[in-house]
Amino acid sequence: QLVDEGILKLDDKLSKYFPEFPNGENITIEELGNMRSGIYNYSEDDNFQKELLNDFTRSFTPQEVIAIAEKHDPYFAPGTDMHYSNTNTILLGLIIEKITGVTLQNAIKSRILVPLEMNESIFAVNTDFPEPHAQGYMYLDSNSIVPEDVTVQNPSWGWSAGAMISTLKDVMVYSKALATGYFLTDKTQQQRLKWDTEFTPSNGAWKDKPLKYGFAIADFNGAIGHNGGIPGFNSFMGYIPEKEAVIVVLVNMQDNKAGIGPADYIARVITEKLKNK
Repeated sequence: QLVDEGILKLDDKLSKYFPEFPNGENITIEELGNMRSGIYNYSEDDNFQKELLNDFTRSFTPQEVIAIAEKHDPYFAPGTDMHYSNTNTILLGLIIEKITGVTLQNAIKSRILVPLEMNESIFAVNTDFPEPHAQGYMYLDSNSIVPEDVTVQNPSWGWSAGAMISTLKDVMVYSKALATGYFLTDKTQQQRLKWDTEFTPSNGAWKDKPLKYGFAIADFNGAIGHNGGIPGFNSFMGYIPEKEAVIVVLVNMQDNKAGIGPADYIARVITEKLKNK
């Protein structure tokens, strides 16, 4: 949307908004969105994971998690490879705040939730969880026999990388809007879906299936959308254009050792059955 409004360019350098960020003069907005920046993913930091697992209610600021990433060397030179990094999305969220002058929470509400009448969705900023809601469970380590209830948590550490609370109904609405470019011009949507990167995940439900990645959006074997997860919850949303089919899977269980969780496995089965009909 900001590109269409002429106040942001995909080839803008990160240093324009964060002059002190390491190598920011060589990283573009587009490389942040398509996960080709090489910036370290703070979620993979051992100390961060220990602190999060020790106290799920702890609050993290965007600046705190960016500082974690800055302590690590990049994965590769910008534009030369692809590695999913939540740090990229956190930086994009802060850039949105810098150039719009409003909080990310309000930007999401006014630009997406209100126009789509997504009345059952909020940007989470604390431990508040609208009732009614599912309980979230998680095997905290490989030796766990019984999963722990981790429902009471503060998703602030995810911020613009995924601190949203929603419902099946609302995610279905958003999934189609995202995949079809409801908010964008045709030109900008085409830029978003350039699929600069094709990759095969090293683990999880899609580990033997090449996937494509655009600007914060993926092509899961024909289902255009995204997946995600926080402790105890994981999700998948995708839209298959030729079938005009929306697929949304919400799961309240996560295995900390197996990756993002079972939503992807369920979504893959549904996707393949729909495509083969």
